[in-house]
Amino acid sequence: MAVYTKLEKAEMEEIAALYGLGSLIGYEGITKGIMNSNYLVKTEKGKYIFRILEMERDIEEEKKELKYLEYLGENGIPCPGVVLTQNGEDYIMLKGKMASMFTFLNGKEVLDVNEKIIEEFGTVLGKMHKLSENMKLERDEKIEMDYLFESISKDEIKLKEILAENYSGVMEKLKEIRITDFSKLPNGIIHNDIFPDNVFTENGIITGVIDFNDAMTQPFIHDIAIVLNFWIYNKFGEYKENLVKSFFSGYSKIRELKKEEKEILPIAMDKAALTFVFLRIKKFNFHEGNAEREFKDYRDLLPMVFENKNIMF
Repeated sequence: MAVYTKLEKAEMEEIAALYGLGSLIGYEGITKGIMNSNYLVKTEKGKYIFRILEMERDIEEEKKELKYLEYLGENGIPCPGVVLTQNGEDYIMLKGKMASMFTFLNGKEVLDVNEKIIEEFGTVLGKMHKLSENMKLERDEKIEMDYLFESISKDEIKLKEILAENYSGVMEKLKEIRITDFSKLPNGIIHNDIFPDNVFTENGIITGVIDFNDAMTQPFIHDIAIVLNFWIYNKFGEYKENLVKSFFSGYSKIRELKKEEKEILPIAMDKAALTFVFLRIKKFNFHEGNAEREFKDYRDLLPMVFENKNIMF
């Protein structure tokens, strides 16, 4: 989440009226995240999240995300509901960009990653994957390693300057990952950005999974790799065995990993780490503009890229 498209009060009042939300009480930009513009909107009828898509994507594919959210909600996954306009539309065009209103989910992002919460989340993620087996959702602009590298490597001189002494190591790791074939692994729609700040809890219970705008068809192992990297290693500096086991204990209640998924997991974790290194470089070192957003340094993720990933199930 971030704020690239600035909205004046009169504009937000007009938007609230389109959705029949009553009088606008207040609104504020959400600066966490780096992909789209997001606002917390407060009206006399409650709280909502208004999202403006900032990426160059096919609208028909974006509409599939809204239907996917509806599908997940109908099947017991706590995720944002799409709010319809008074004309029954699930999105509007604003300043040439697709925008949607979502229900507000109570709770706060996961800050304390412990055995109980990560096991519960493992079960939620297992359900999401089971529900989306073999479903298709493509993206033009996406969080995907090769796509992001292609984007930032067009200016090789600048990329070498940015990575500096890390350039050769990153290129060697990229080469190692690219010789691995992920195409035959079990797949479906994955969240693809399943960080702890995209999962809400209240009183120790998961109340919501948010920010599905990067969901796309990929092997399920990619989501799992993100969890191990960013829920565990990124917080503790190691892959704590008790948390890894708790996560898989929850996940396997719904979906058992295949033998080939277990074998390829360490490389998938390398790929997930390098993917978000490239994403941060693209958004913070190549992107120009004055968007309101929380700065994230790609160098913070480099230890994760090169860490030994011997995971015990």
